[in-house]
Amino acid sequence: MKKKLYLYISLFSLIFTIGISSCNSDDSPDTLPDSKIIDPKEDDLLGKWEVYYSDKTVSGFGAYRSPDYDGFTNEFYKENDLYKFRGYDLLNLVDEGTYKINKDELIMDVTKYQGRDTLYQNIENLSYLSEKRETFIVYKYYTVKGYSVRDNRALRNMSLAPNAHPDVEKIDIDKNFDKLVGTWEIYDYALLENSRWVEGYSKLQLDSLSGNSYTYGYDNNGDKIVSLKVKVLQPDGSTLWYAYNNLKIKIVDDIIYYFIPAYDPETGRIETYAFWLWLNDWQKQTVGNETVDTYVDKNQFRLESNPELYYQEKRYLKKVK
Repeated sequence: MKKKLYLYISLFSLIFTIGISSCNSDDSPDTLPDSKIIDPKEDDLLGKWEVYYSDKTVSGFGAYRSPDYDGFTNEFYKENDLYKFRGYDLLNLVDEGTYKINKDELIMDVTKYQGRDTLYQNIENLSYLSEKRETFIVYKYYTVKGYSVRDNRALRNMSLAPNAHPDVEKIDIDKNFDKLVGTWEIYDYALLENSRWVEGYSKLQLDSLSGNSYTYGYDNNGDKIVSLKVKVLQPDGSTLWYAYNNLKIKIVDDIIYYFIPAYDPETGRIETYAFWLWLNDWQKQTVGNETVDTYVDKNQFRLESNPELYYQEKRYLKKVK
């Protein structure tokens, strides 16, 4: 999946159409705690917080994990007796302003967006704050095509608990990165619609994705990087291969972000796009006649045009060297 950075993302933006997979072997999301906070105060949020988990629940249907903003951060601080915040995407400052808490509501008055003066208000509902002020959860409701959607975000204090993800099972990529070093190649693909295999589309996608690879490693400074080899099928049936080498990455628990600069015809500028992988089911298994390391990069989402349909994409990769 991809997204352009330095776009407006409020603390809990109303994005509905895109989600990426759960790290569990089944399709059920983890359950976040949901207990009301007793008399929360502005001081309880002071510090820098990182989104580590999010999910969406559509009325009448189940919840699914949707970590489109894992790794985004919010900094809450006090200056001249005012409680202020700054919101960041993966690379940039996005918005800033003041905040206050009214009962269980987090009220954010945005005064700057992408460096420009503005004035509007975001209101989120606080549903949980850990006793030691290490994690908190907020949510909001909105409506899409007549369906009510609850959008949850869980954040952790980056000073007190930088690696915490309570009640959420995750693969620790950073800790196990050396096991990931090497080249991984896509060997299978599946699209599921309400758990049913969409055969025709899956086979077409496999034709276009088969052989695409990710090579993980370190640069000369010891920073983690990835290089890509991507196949592009041409209208005449021929194949072109594109290489993107030594891309910087950011790891957020079980998510790997990598960044590609590209020309944006809308802005006429070179923009940075963040692409992501979500590692699931990292294990040894038999593929063909060999036993190899494998993982699954799995997206999941509902579409605004038909929210009762639940889609999962699974890209299967094996380590080839």
